Formats: sequence, structure tokens, C-alpha cells
Amino acid sequence: MDYCCKTTYDNTFDLKQARKEMAQYLKTGPKKSTKYLLKPLQERAPVEGSLLDIGGGVGALIWELLDNGIDQAYYFEISDAYSKVFKEQVVSRSVEKKVNILTGDFTEHHRSLPQVDVVTMDKVICCYQDYRPLVKLSLQKARKVYAYTIPRDIWWVKAVNKVESLVKSLSNYLRTHIHPTAEIEEMVVSQGFKKIYQKTHREWLTVIYSK
Repeated sequence: MDYCCKTTYDNTFDLKQARKEMAQYLKTGPKKSTKYLLKPLQERAPVEGSLLDIGGGVGALIWELLDNGIDQAYYFEISDAYSKVFKEQVVSRSVEKKVNILTGDFTEHHRSLPQVDVVTMDKVICCYQDYRPLVKLSLQKARKVYAYTIPRDIWWVKAVNKVESLVKSLSNYLRTHIHPTAEIEEMVVSQGFKKIYQKTHREWLTVIYSK
């Protein structure tokens, strides 16, 4: 990743924000938007074995699924700050043997990861201007379940995002990209996955596939 992009990520996901979000998670549990993905995963998908959570943030999905079907987790995060805060929790909970932490851009470092049973991306695809490499490479890691939450590809979400992107561009903060949902689905289905869950929540779309 070039310096400009890395700086943008670090400005958006800094240590202060990471600690604040972790403290909130420890106090009240996963954010509402994260539950959009977590709840159907727990209820409808065969979540067992190993998990790769790309763009893991404070690790809410990992913490909620670990020892509840998942016995080995891979946390991949582009933000140094969030990786640091997550690692502190891993050490605090003494789960170093169950949780592997990798920091950097997944599209550049994907070769260091094995295949896993479950791949999740909670509001991560929208961080990439070109979603295709991320989707293609992450699909190669998923054996059984592939799940994500992305912004809805509809006019009013695009309109709001256009205004927000303009504001963010003035302060060097990460912009959200809205991608064609049909094209993402086509990529997933072409790899032998079948859609088992789809639901919209205001501006978000959550989809889960399985083999």
C-alpha cells in the first residue's frame, strides 16, 4: 500500500478511536451494525472450525464466535492502532494459541494465510476503491462460509455518501465506496457458493453464502 493510502487509514482509525471503540465493546458488546452480520451467522450458517475476519477492528466477531463454534481465528487489520488494541485483549484473555494477528493490506499479504472455514468482512469491501482483488483473494481462503456487510447500492445511499466523501476528502479521512452488489454476488456464486441469507438494514446490506 502506498504512503498516501496508509496515512488516510491511520488518520481514520487512530489509537484514540481504537481504544474508545474497544472500551465500548467491552461495556456493551458488539455494535448494532455488527450484529447485522453476527446474529445470522450464529443462527443460519455452519460457523465452526477456523475463521478469517478481514478488517477485524476491535475483533467483535472473533470474540463472539471464538469457542462458540470457532476454535481458531485469523485477525487481519490494516490499522496499526486497532491491531495494537486487539492484541492487548488477546494477551489479556490468554488466547494467543487460538488467535493469529496479521497487520497490513490483505490484498498484499494474503499469501501468508491458509484456507479457513469461514471468511467475514464487516463493512470492509467499501473501504476499497477497487473491490475485485479483495473479493477474489478472500474467496480463495473460504472453504464453507463467506459473509459480508456492505453499503446498499441504491440512489439515496449513494447521494448521502457523495456528500460525506466530499467532507472526508477535505480532512484526509478514508472515503466509503459503494460497489455494485450484483457484480460482487456474481463473483461469489461463481466459486460454488450459494446465498443462504440476505437482509437490508437502512443503508447496509448483509449477505451470507455457504458451500
